[in-house]
Amino acid sequence: MAAPYGGTWPFTSTDTDPVTNIGTANYLNFFKVAYSDTIRLKSQRLESQLANVFERETLRGNPLVLHQVKKVEEGFEDYGDADNATPDSKLKKNSGRAQKLSYGVVPTETREVSPTFWDFAQLFDPRDEMALMRAVAPDSNFQRAVMGAFNRKVDKVIVAAIDADCTVDGSSVSFATDGGTTLGVDSEDPTTTTGATPGTTVDINRVGLSTTKLLNARKELELNDSIMPGERLVCILSPRQHHILLANDAKIQNFDYNASNPLGAGAISEWLGMDFIVTTAVEEIDAANLGASIDTNPFSINAGDTGAGATGEYVYIVTRDSVLVGLDEVSVKMDIIPHFRHSLQVAHYSHIGCVRLDGAKIVRIQCATDGAVS
Repeated sequence: MAAPYGGTWPFTSTDTDPVTNIGTANYLNFFKVAYSDTIRLKSQRLESQLANVFERETLRGNPLVLHQVKKVEEGFEDYGDADNATPDSKLKKNSGRAQKLSYGVVPTETREVSPTFWDFAQLFDPRDEMALMRAVAPDSNFQRAVMGAFNRKVDKVIVAAIDADCTVDGSSVSFATDGGTTLGVDSEDPTTTTGATPGTTVDINRVGLSTTKLLNARKELELNDSIMPGERLVCILSPRQHHILLANDAKIQNFDYNASNPLGAGAISEWLGMDFIVTTAVEEIDAANLGASIDTNPFSINAGDTGAGATGEYVYIVTRDSVLVGLDEVSVKMDIIPHFRHSLQVAHYSHIGCVRLDGAKIVRIQCATDGAVS
């Protein structure tokens, strides 16, 4: 990047005209200023943390229809033997060697993934050739910033699809109807959201994320027949719940339970057979999202439901085959736009889509992010 010719640092509009009067002082100051051509990045996440966790398909800009095979119930129908009867049985007992077969149908369903169109375009002034060459280079920080925005968008689409309504056999199905499990705020009684009575301080280890809640989530998945013994789960949580778990859970901190020293590493890499993914794509559920007063209490954390500034969010415990991500690679198009002074337009295009495949393979945990509710 060329330095201003003449003038004093910092340069202002009142400095001496560099063409008509350079001046000795300005000439010396010119050499006292150092410039860097490296365009650096500010704080931002550049990689998708979830895109490689789940199954992926190519969308090509079209809605994607998935054909799924559902569970066939086990057991035998009642042939006079009540002990072997199962109410939802699809299999028949072999009561004769030459008996006519009874045919059944393996149940199936379809689910749809609709693409979200993502694009980002930027114009570059042709008079700034040096900056132009830095920006359009494949390894430039301009390009990294654009791809970082795309990857963060992918994570937000995935998190939103985990417990959103999805289209099953042409009809909209909610998370609960799809077999999804929601655990309440209070880890001692996960079926309720009540963590304390009005006027008292909530124990954040109960209403925030804890080992007890994670164990309850694993139990629910096992009861749903969703995981095989030894199968690794994925815990998707916000930095807020990650902090609560590290700061308040005694078992996480105790070497008798956890030899990986998460406090030393500053992160929980493995716990209860789960891989932890900490992402800012998990957002708080509060008034900012609802457009109402900031004093809201999404999970009714106290019995009076006054919700004085309390906020909450979900932590998701999922299997790797519970969600499908539809994703196309980012294409880049470059064109000269005459009516914008022949500037170079660099446009990025892609398609993102995501759908829940099986609600029974997902447990979401209600967690508080503010322990001082009254």
